[in-house]
Amino acid sequence: MFKKYLFYFSLLLFSSLKLSAQYDAPLFAAYTTDAARSKMNERLVANTILKNLSFPLSDSTQENWEDAFGAMEVMDYNTPLTRRKIHHAFDSVGSSSISFQRALLEVAYTLYPGQFTRPAATLLSNTLDPKIFAMCAEYLLQH
Repeated sequence: MFKKYLFYFSLLLFSSLKLSAQYDAPLFAAYTTDAARSKMNERLVANTILKNLSFPLSDSTQENWEDAFGAMEVMDYNTPLTRRKIHHAFDSVGSSSISFQRALLEVAYTLYPGQFTRPAATLLSNTLDPKIFAMCAEYLLQH
């Protein structure tokens, strides 16, 4: 009998308590505010795009340029300076690494559709890599 009363008492006690597992934190993160996003965009442009494209294009700096191309795609960043850099990259694309060619074709496809058809056609006819071949063909068929 005692166990029965103890059970009912504990049931009554727990049902009267306000049980809450919710956390009363603000519903946003500080880095998602407009000011923080703007600051992050400025840093990406300055440190990833402009800084990496300021290096002269060579075998040792191709990775820097690839990083800049990736950031340009994500941010949809297109300026006259970046367009000149893309032209410069296409001038020596035949002697570049496969990963550099891929990054260059990706940024050209995203930001400059139909503007680099001649270098893409040249690369298409000279490449032995099937992925680069397919990317060049897709770029040429894009417009």
